[in-house]
Amino acid sequence: MSDIPPQLPSRIAALEKKVSDLYRRLGVPEPSLAELAGEIPAEVVELAQAGNQIGAIKLLHEMTGCGLAEAREKVQTLT
Repeated sequence: MSDIPPQLPSRIAALEKKVSDLYRRLGVPEPSLAELAGEIPAEVVELAQAGNQIGAIKLLHEMTGCGLAEAREKVQTLT
């Protein structure tokens, strides 16, 4: 049923490790999956990573119009 080659999951895992190593070597924080998908504005990410979760939740709520509970769930994925 699946057309996924059996070696694909291990290949993806190896590539993810290499990317993580590059972020570490560059001293750059690795973005979350939500960030990479472009779902969360950079300003919100900065607040969350600086430890201001409440501010990040409020800003995400204001910027996107999502509910506070949804904003909280998304912000929690960043820390």
